Amino acid sequence: MADKAPKSRFASFAPTLVNFRRLSQFAFLVLFFVLLIRTTLVGEDDTEPWATFFFDIDPLILLSTLFASHAVLSGMLLALVTVVLTVVFGRFFCGWICPVGATFNLVSWARKAPLPSLIRTGTWNQWQKSKYLLLTGLLVSALTGLNLAGIFDPFSLFYRTMATSIYPAFQWGTEQLFTWLYYTDPGIGVVRVTLISEPIYSLLRDHVLTNQPLAYSGGVLIGIVFVLLVVMALFHFRFWCRYLCPLGALLGVFSKTGVIQLNLNADRCNDCKLCVPYCPGACDPHLSDRWKKEECYLCFSCREACPTAAISFDWKLGGSSKQLVPPEPIGSKANFTSEENDG
Repeated sequence: MADKAPKSRFASFAPTLVNFRRLSQFAFLVLFFVLLIRTTLVGEDDTEPWATFFFDIDPLILLSTLFASHAVLSGMLLALVTVVLTVVFGRFFCGWICPVGATFNLVSWARKAPLPSLIRTGTWNQWQKSKYLLLTGLLVSALTGLNLAGIFDPFSLFYRTMATSIYPAFQWGTEQLFTWLYYTDPGIGVVRVTLISEPIYSLLRDHVLTNQPLAYSGGVLIGIVFVLLVVMALFHFRFWCRYLCPLGALLGVFSKTGVIQLNLNADRCNDCKLCVPYCPGACDPHLSDRWKKEECYLCFSCREACPTAAISFDWKLGGSSKQLVPPEPIGSKANFTSEENDG
């Protein structure tokens, strides 16, 4: 096997299943930032009915709150929809909805390494059980009345990082840049940069930036923690999701009954393992007898990465089975191999 795989042939935005999944991830990521900006950051909490949407669909928040306080807000019951869909279909939430997972997928675009290294770090290992231990600890703690889920819950972590670290840094940098442009007013003759920069700054000030300078105690530390997670994601695809995310662990438990199953055609599989680097959950799609359903995000990247069209997904209910997602045809643009890794 060559040290490096060929450059990606999956460079188009063809209407493939993986591209639809990416579009879904992007849409929910944008929604997260829209709600972030339109609520706490600019003081429109009272006028934004969907301000807590991502927290309301989070089963970990629902369960830990119920255990700790024996009561939940009515909006949190939306998390039951997430639970039911996960029980029926599997751990789709991590691959199609979660904005934290989408962020680490974006980070993975910068991840380049020899193919053997990507395969070695892309297979399942025992350390992935650590998130289940963390989940157990959080739920036991909640039962005693000490709710620590908000520290490790991915939406809480992401919101806290954006609101207290990334966003204040963005606002400070933006103000410094446009202030410098205003006072220096670079340009040639009557064509000045401020003719463009001032309307842009006015737009940002009215719709994105706050009226007051932002500074939060602990913001730097929170930012450092998030940067460390980003760095780890460059070495292990979606490091947070694989090893630490307690919500992912909870959804993994619920997903064991899911009716969608990976089907590996042993006659077609040539054991190239090219599907492995593209699996964000390290669920071992190349091993039909050891595929980890609870670690599969139903991203379907392994299917499109397979050069021999050996991977499909079936709908299995009881003793019956029906093909749900057929193999990607050999030679199609969706079949790809790459040293890059975007999940």
